[in-house]
Amino acid sequence: MATLEEGLKLAIASHQAGQLAHAEQMYRQILAIAPNHSPALYRLALLGYDSGNHQAAIELFRRAIELEPQNSEYYLDYGLALDRDGQIDKAIEAYEQALILHPIFVEALNILGTALRRTRQLDRAIPCFEKAIALRPAFAEAYNNLGVALQDDGQFEKAASSFRQSLAIRTDLADVHFNLGNVLRQLGKHSEAVASLDIAIQFRPDFSAAYNCRGRVFHDMGAFENAVADHRQSISLFPNEPESHYDLGLAFEAMGNPKAAADAYRHAYQLRPDYVEALDALVHQIQHLCRWEELESLSQKLLTIVMARTGPDTIPPKVAPFSFLSLHIPTSHAQQLQCAQSWCQRFKEPAASADPLTPPAHQPLALAAVSSPKNPTSNQHSRKIKIGYLSSDFREHPVALLICELIESHDRDRFEIFGYGLRPNDSSSIGTRIRSAFDQYRTLTGVTTELAAQQIADDNLDVLVDLNGLTQFARPDILARRPAPIQVNYLGYPGTTGSNFIDYILVDDFVVPADQQPYFTERLVSLPGCFMVNDSRREIASITPTRSELGLPDSALVLCVFSAPYKISMPMFDVWMQLLRSIPDSVLWLRDTNPWATENLRRNATLQSVASERLVFAPKVTMPEHLARHRAADLFLDTFPYNQHSTASDALRMGLPVITLAGETFASRVAGSLLRTLELDELITYRREDYLQLVQALASDRHRLSNLRQRLVAKMCQSELFDGKAFARKIESAFLSLVGGIR
Repeated sequence: MATLEEGLKLAIASHQAGQLAHAEQMYRQILAIAPNHSPALYRLALLGYDSGNHQAAIELFRRAIELEPQNSEYYLDYGLALDRDGQIDKAIEAYEQALILHPIFVEALNILGTALRRTRQLDRAIPCFEKAIALRPAFAEAYNNLGVALQDDGQFEKAASSFRQSLAIRTDLADVHFNLGNVLRQLGKHSEAVASLDIAIQFRPDFSAAYNCRGRVFHDMGAFENAVADHRQSISLFPNEPESHYDLGLAFEAMGNPKAAADAYRHAYQLRPDYVEALDALVHQIQHLCRWEELESLSQKLLTIVMARTGPDTIPPKVAPFSFLSLHIPTSHAQQLQCAQSWCQRFKEPAASADPLTPPAHQPLALAAVSSPKNPTSNQHSRKIKIGYLSSDFREHPVALLICELIESHDRDRFEIFGYGLRPNDSSSIGTRIRSAFDQYRTLTGVTTELAAQQIADDNLDVLVDLNGLTQFARPDILARRPAPIQVNYLGYPGTTGSNFIDYILVDDFVVPADQQPYFTERLVSLPGCFMVNDSRREIASITPTRSELGLPDSALVLCVFSAPYKISMPMFDVWMQLLRSIPDSVLWLRDTNPWATENLRRNATLQSVASERLVFAPKVTMPEHLARHRAADLFLDTFPYNQHSTASDALRMGLPVITLAGETFASRVAGSLLRTLELDELITYRREDYLQLVQALASDRHRLSNLRQRLVAKMCQSELFDGKAFARKIESAFLSLVGGIR
């Protein structure tokens, strides 16, 4: 070796040529002669980094820095080694030191910004990228990284612009085309998203994530078969990516194939045993299949996950609160609150208000009387009160069927009514009717959180009623932005949202007694009678099919359960089978929702010594025809622990007595509220044994059963339970009480 400098050049050349062993030997020869030769230490550290020996690299970088503390490049690469070793906080400190030494070090700005973004310090990351771009306007990578940070911050339009600027510099960046497609999906620009993802795949035909993202876009567009094809292509390229299997499950679920959905969710969960969303979805689809063998053990896992206490910096478990409510293991108020609170931690909630008008916790609200609608009593009601309803269900859906007459019946002298739709409009008669019932209707499909919240805020509402709660298509992210001064949870979700951005929940004193207030983050507003609104204008088919036309025995006792299959729990099915065994001329009439549930229910009946043909499955028909066929049944049997809600209401509307089992929680007490309002409390039971004995008693006394049906019909004629106009006055009283505090 002629000189150390010449030896270093030769070593670097070997390093760059990939001759790592030879390069390492030469670096060490230099250091044997000159132990404090910082360039050789630095280069040996780089070699260790390239070889994956991060600990050795960190120590060598540290020694080089001690010898040359003003060398910003040493600090940058030292930070990269710390970062690769998982020491992200120390890495950020090293990047920052590099910039102290060299404030216009563009690469260091870009790398620091990336590290800050990964640690969710977006307010610091974004300026780093912006400064790097200002120093180097043609820095395509920085534009891309800025776009990712803006996307993380919910600034989707700005993110899309940044990705486009990156592509204006270099058009061949597959990752950037992918990122642009992803953010365009979040903006609801589906055609543009597909086009960007197509380009990403053209540049990189094995781009598994791009196929999966395009599948998600197709899912959003309702093109589920295309979605399935793309998710499968993604899986073929990267079989062990659990998210692709999960997204495949979502597509199959949307197509109404719970069997294929469950298989996909199971695969995702097997690939990643801590994939809580996959476990949650798997449990729910197994319930839809009525395949109960493994349900209890999987449900217990979900319950354990929800109840595990987490610290403030811990990512909360992603167990969907709605599926948690419907677990076949009965859950308590406290457990449901824990699940909801964990779920809502993901949203950017505003700080707790210091406004003295904020409703105090744990104190149910007393309702005011409704004053004359024509003559406001004071100037506080001199302008119309603006009420907004937010929902994904202004379409063919039970919520729309229940609430439409209420929207039509609001007193327009006192109230102005706004509707905000979260899903694309459908062409159904109920969808058209309810959307036209609003004074103002806005479609928020595909609208970003910020823009949706701003549109609602611009309408200057007094009260915003959320009809989704924490159901599948809910948008709590919008409500977390506080677009209205008073925000109310009603109808669509039978439980607390666990959030600090919903102020009230409309209930009644049966579904949620006042002493349950500690388990609700919302303040209870107890409506008189039943909390559930109904529509007196529901269309009912004029012709009732005969029993033989419905596939029912003419002389049998017909026990009806028109529930969605996910509500049918094994303990309650056992009770129904016991009833069939004890009442020889009885049949169980169920909905035919999917062939797998039908097969499994028949199989379970056979296992309990009940002939499978005693389970009769009703095919899907129009809603007017469905209502009319209730007349062919003798008794309607409720589910537990999640009651039938609108389904029980339909049965009562048609004069069909409902036997319910009431539990502790809101979801398990809705049918009881309906019955109490009709003064039929004797049909509410609180133990499975009482439920069983009541049905047996009515079955053995057909005269008593006939009198019960006559009483029900008479009560229906006298009650306001199915009068949407009367309910409008009741809920308006609640709104007046809420608004009175801020006007």
